Amino acid sequence: MISAQCISRWPLLAQAAIILSFFSTFTSGSATSSCYGNSTTLDWYIDAVGETPCMTYQQLRQICNSNYQTPSWDIDAPTDQCDDPLSTCCCNSIAWSIRMLCINCQWDEFGTSDPGHSANAGAYYQYRWSTGTPNSGTYCGDGWNQTLQEGIQQIVCERGIQLSDFLYSIFWPDGSWDFTTFEQLAEETIASHNSQSLSYCGNSTNTTAPTN
Repeated sequence: MISAQCISRWPLLAQAAIILSFFSTFTSGSATSSCYGNSTTLDWYIDAVGETPCMTYQQLRQICNSNYQTPSWDIDAPTDQCDDPLSTCCCNSIAWSIRMLCINCQWDEFGTSDPGHSANAGAYYQYRWSTGTPNSGTYCGDGWNQTLQEGIQQIVCERGIQLSDFLYSIFWPDGSWDFTTFEQLAEETIASHNSQSLSYCGNSTNTTAPTN
């Protein structure tokens, strides 16, 4: 079991003010924007959102770290962690799910016949440990599940970052993540919108997340 380091939280309004003050400049940069080879497995996401999950993940993390670039991960090699000095942008289940989709985008060696890359129980909480510089050995705290910190959400909406409803509603409390189940539930959400916006910024209703 991971023993989380206890860290204090500032009041939400104070956090929002500081985040808006320090991170008002946006650096888009370039990301690993394409999926493996000619893979079409993540086309449902790209068609609905207009970009790969790797690009979405980069834009979210750049709110807190303007220099962040989504890495190009070799298949089955170690990936990244929530290790920015200000971890608010990645210490949440939204970033975790986009990251897992990005991994599937980059590692989709066998196309639609690939069962996908999932994560075992506890993996989400391991992601929130920083083992590299500058925060080696640091846990990002309780974080935010199925939501973003208030100031981060405001910036997401202001910048038009495409965080879709299904990123907020699908979550496994045990820290696991299953590609097949996520894909099925996400496509059901996309279909239910009948070509209307999937952006969470224009919607206030959250849905029940899976518990297994």
